[in-house]
Amino acid sequence: MENKKLKVLGSGQYRYERVERWPNVPKYFEMGQPSDVAINSSGEIFVLSRGNHPVTVWTPEGDFIGSWGEGMFSLMPHGISIGKDDNVWIVDCNAHVAMEFSPHGQVLRTLGNKNSPSPTCEGRLVHSQPFNMPTNLAIAPNGDIFVADGYGGHKVHRFNSKGELLLSWGRQGRGPGQFELVHNVWIDSRDRVLICDDENDRVQLF
Repeated sequence: MENKKLKVLGSGQYRYERVERWPNVPKYFEMGQPSDVAINSSGEIFVLSRGNHPVTVWTPEGDFIGSWGEGMFSLMPHGISIGKDDNVWIVDCNAHVAMEFSPHGQVLRTLGNKNSPSPTCEGRLVHSQPFNMPTNLAIAPNGDIFVADGYGGHKVHRFNSKGELLLSWGRQGRGPGQFELVHNVWIDSRDRVLICDDENDRVQLF
């Protein structure tokens, strides 16, 4: 009996079919290990990878547009987000920073101190932008930036649109408001903050 691959996933109105041969990777081009993806206002798809070409840009149809970020990140760039202005944010886990770029890869600003992790997982150094292996970030409708301080910090940090630290919360643990591995963060349409905690196997809503 022929072994047929499952092509349609989901149930009810949420059903998805894999698009074959997407993307159209150029000959001899190495994608690396993809870690995250984001889409800008024009529908262009930005793929963040761990490899020679950290950021690759594709059309919705999967055609290659270009790449940037070569030599700019550690071995573990972790998360990518795109704001309303189409600027690109990349969270570099091993470098302990979140960086904002123009759509074409020009560095605009950096949150955190590159290659200098917070010396404490309790986050008391609130004026030093205390990242310790952050993983991702989300941008609220008002421009505030929420950073998931994932593998080492066990916290969430909130910055205003100017990059000024407003608030840090969380600590290591399994109780309410505590985290083991803050792996991702999202802001919903009601300005609520959702935190994915990898090692606690849960999502907390704030």
